[in-house]
Amino acid sequence: MFNQSKNPRVFRSLDKIATALFALIMEKDYEAITICEICDKAEVTRKTFYRNFGSKDDVVEFAVYARLQGFFNYQSNVPFVNMLTSVFTFLAQRKPILIRFTKLGIYHLLSSSALKYFAASPRIKNFILKEPHSEVYRKFIANALCGMESSIVASWAEGGCVESPEELTRLSIEIMKSFRFLIPGI
Repeated sequence: MFNQSKNPRVFRSLDKIATALFALIMEKDYEAITICEICDKAEVTRKTFYRNFGSKDDVVEFAVYARLQGFFNYQSNVPFVNMLTSVFTFLAQRKPILIRFTKLGIYHLLSSSALKYFAASPRIKNFILKEPHSEVYRKFIANALCGMESSIVASWAEGGCVESPEELTRLSIEIMKSFRFLIPGI
């Protein structure tokens, strides 16, 4: 878990630490990165690190959270397909880090954090079901959809992020439609 203070000064410290960690990940293996190295690169003390984070994994979660908050604030009322394309465009702008996390075998750190925030987003839940359903049902559907999209992104990163955001959107929609044929009655 990370410090969720709304204080702009705290946020800047969190962001400096996350930026430092991501820069180090581009240079060396995740497991080889020490907290001291992160602090040196971020120009913060270990005390500041541990006041805000419990581990490197928490730093990754914060980075995902911070970027997605900005993304969700930007996405207002757009159709689902447009939002999906925007998500893939957002990710395409971050190809090097996606590919690096995949090569290091730590993509799960990004995807588990992203799933947590995407699936919990009221906007995602509202896109999924226009009809009234229980909150539990909506949560399961949101998690299933986000899990599928995460798998698509993982495959995309493993392949070097070749396809365009529009191609990924088209593929995602085709997969969603195919479930109607795989499971009778839907």
